[in-house]
Amino acid sequence: MLDRYGEHLVTRVRLFKKPPLTRGLYVPHEDMYNILKDMFRTYGKVPFVAIHKSSFFAKEEVRAIEDVLREYSGGRVKPGLLALHIKEDTIYKSFGDFSIKRGALLVDMLKSNRAILFTTGRIGEKERRRLGTPRALELSVYTNTLSLDVKMIAEQVLALTKLDWNTTELEIRKPITLKYSHKAARLAPYMLSEDTEDLRVGDIRDLM
Repeated sequence: MLDRYGEHLVTRVRLFKKPPLTRGLYVPHEDMYNILKDMFRTYGKVPFVAIHKSSFFAKEEVRAIEDVLREYSGGRVKPGLLALHIKEDTIYKSFGDFSIKRGALLVDMLKSNRAILFTTGRIGEKERRRLGTPRALELSVYTNTLSLDVKMIAEQVLALTKLDWNTTELEIRKPITLKYSHKAARLAPYMLSEDTEDLRVGDIRDLM
């Protein structure tokens, strides 16, 4: 989560026990409900909640999200919801000496809630110098109660790649919502062990 000034990224790590007889990766209803309750207690009534996942949304997760939003909606203000599945492992790539431009978007004409976004690729009109083939992200909107179309949602995802203040690289593939959550997941087994109760992890920014 970013603070109200958009300056500090807050990452909280929690461990969940997989319910019996379930398949796939998802957050159980009670845990998802408590995560969002904690967010509202910390930041108050926010205008909308955007949740990015690298795995598919389970019905149990969406039900928990809707339960919390229903509880915190009242009067003229009702928090909006955007539940977005961002698939990183896709088959979509761009080849050629004059490769596809960063920010290129392919919208699925048959499914208005799906698009292919290239967050890496050529910058401006010059030939691309960075090694590696540009790989796209697949965006699938699961729930959207906001007045945003898939193009505007893709613009948000692209903008979130530039909030990684620890690099001066122009081509950044992942939005920070996924990059930092993946970092936290890798650190979780060490951070939550009994030997590291007082451990605090910070991200050092190299600003120029």
